[in-house]
Amino acid sequence: MEEEYSNNNKKVDTTKLAMKEIGFLVLVILFFVQYYKILAYVWNRYVYGTGISDSISIFILIFGVIPLSYLSAKYLVKFIKKA
Repeated sequence: MEEEYSNNNKKVDTTKLAMKEIGFLVLVILFFVQYYKILAYVWNRYVYGTGISDSISIFILIFGVIPLSYLSAKYLVKFIKKA
């Protein structure tokens, strides 16, 4: 019981944790940019910034691209940790 209690009271290295979170956020942003470009290409918008113009594409962006980029980054991190 004391061992379990002492394991739960470990000091957390906040700098290391913050660097992991920042790295994960950068990975999510990189996936988001790539998926945004794919969405813009699919909607036949070749000029950057004009791919998201109507309500359907905004819906796809909010409920498709953003969660997909998060899940892709999470899967990639799991895959790298496993290897």
